[in-house]
Amino acid sequence: MQTERARNQRAYQELKEELDKNYRGRFVAIAQGRIVADGLSFEETIKKAEEAAPGVSQRIVLKIGEEYPRSTIRGMEPTYPTSSTGGRMTHFACFYTL
Repeated sequence: MQTERARNQRAYQELKEELDKNYRGRFVAIAQGRIVADGLSFEETIKKAEEAAPGVSQRIVLKIGEEYPRSTIRGMEPTYPTSSTGGRMTHFACFYTL
């Protein structure tokens, strides 16, 4: 069985050309093997992703055109409460350059 992270990484690879062409300079969230949100900021993109795919435990959020180390987890200060966290602010960013 394929993990959700692997599914999202595969989707990123398959969508890379489209992302570079259509989303350069924007943040994009990939969840459930598809693009679920994009925005001008990380916070905006996370909020849209939560609305588009609520309760998703794994997503990739990255800024298209930026270079990141092979695998980086970067902590983020709390952004906003969500229903899936019982109103607690618990978001952090996971960036993967695949």
